Amino acid sequence: MARRAPVVTDRGVAPLVGVALLVLLSVALAAVVAGGLAAVDADDPPPAATLEVDADADADRIGVTHGGGDALDPDAVSLRVEIDGENLDRQPPVPFFSVRGFDPGPNGPFNSGWHGDWVAGETASLRVAGTNDPDGIDEGETVRVVVKVDGRVLADQRAVAQ
Repeated sequence: MARRAPVVTDRGVAPLVGVALLVLLSVALAAVVAGGLAAVDADDPPPAATLEVDADADADRIGVTHGGGDALDPDAVSLRVEIDGENLDRQPPVPFFSVRGFDPGPNGPFNSGWHGDWVAGETASLRVAGTNDPDGIDEGETVRVVVKVDGRVLADQRAVAQ
């Protein structure tokens, strides 16, 4: 009997390669999903605080009083102010000391020299300057202040200027 030479074929390798590719694809997909889930932060709940707004037409002053609740980090606070439905051209970059559109030296936590958190009972205030538009507050006008903390709205308050 004559021996035949063994026939070399790739047929037995094909299922092994297929399984290896499926395992590799599954691992890659799991890594992508895990990375995506890790990138999603479980957001801390926004602070809860009561804020009250007042407006003084004679002094062109807007005050915001922390009425209670969580302490606020002034560096995380941002404001949007409108007077009688018109946004100020220049919005206050809280905290600040001297910027165009506002009289220098805001009070309380709006002042860049303030140290510490903004806590219940403290009032922060600023004065709208003639370099802003509207350039002041007239008696009877409605002043609206939207306060955000870390980009999330904390308060949307209105006051009629006295």
